[in-house]
Amino acid sequence: MKPLHILTVVLAFTVTAAEQKDEDLAATVIRSEFHAGYNPLDNSEAELNKAAVINSALRLQYIMLHEVRDPEVRVCYALRVLESQIASARRIVEVSGNESGRSQEHLDTLQKRQTELARQFREIQKRKAEQPSAAANGSLPADSLSNKSNVIGGWLPSLRWGIT
Repeated sequence: MKPLHILTVVLAFTVTAAEQKDEDLAATVIRSEFHAGYNPLDNSEAELNKAAVINSALRLQYIMLHEVRDPEVRVCYALRVLESQIASARRIVEVSGNESGRSQEHLDTLQKRQTELARQFREIQKRKAEQPSAAANGSLPADSLSNKSNVIGGWLPSLRWGIT
């Protein structure tokens, strides 16, 4: 008798765009990404590696939702998720033809979210371009401003002193 593979299914809920604030749209899109989890059948190296590979997508989703605070990174990741979801929705619409209006409605909703996130991404890029760089305002450590290599291979500022 062969052992059964146990899949842990992670269900994510979807909130309509009207019910959320702009800054929550990226999180909503990230939450809507579906991943199945995998529990290894045993503690063999192959099974543990298989579980790590499959479950890494779940971990990345968790990190994006709970640990990443940079809105640019979250919006970029959400745009990648939407790109994949839109491609899948287009295939469904093509296969189903005009039989399912819900498929077309779903595709339209995804495309509206993509447009909104693209607008947010452009705004983030514009704000970053308007801000002075960290090197220009002196907030970077001195060692990051020098290309001088020390004897152990690291990057350190020049330690030359003028003696007069």
